[in-house]
Amino acid sequence: MHYTVDESREWYNNLPGKRSSAGVIVRFDDKILMVKDDYKPAMTFPGGAIDLDEAPKHAAIRETLEEVGLTLDPQLVSFFTALYVTERMGFKDCYHFFFIIDIDETTAASIVTEEGIEYYKWVDPDEIGELAGQRPLYQRVGEMLMTKIPLPYLEL
Repeated sequence: MHYTVDESREWYNNLPGKRSSAGVIVRFDDKILMVKDDYKPAMTFPGGAIDLDEAPKHAAIRETLEEVGLTLDPQLVSFFTALYVTERMGFKDCYHFFFIIDIDETTAASIVTEEGIEYYKWVDPDEIGELAGQRPLYQRVGEMLMTKIPLPYLEL
């Protein structure tokens, strides 16, 4: 049996979707930028949900602008890792994409807290897990930053 292009498209477009998010690991002088959203109990990297029809890297860059006012050059933002987190504590499973950029002193000085962000902090990679509320996702990323060995894909 062969499907027409329209039949294939309809089938594909009706498959169940997964939640996904994207964030940027902003690094300056071996310190990592973390933000405290006003609706979250712990700190995170700048980032958020990927909008429908939006690429993960674009979402990460958009969220960084929205949260800390940084306009990032997509050419300088590199893929770091992708993690799949299974359903936990009533939260559906989710794909998390992380990108990384190294910034200079002038760019670091231009960071501002936008609406919804209580504050930001530059942290050492070994502080990430604790500041993120011991979430395995952030503990793993912190470990990757400490060892300087990112894993391209990981399931938690």
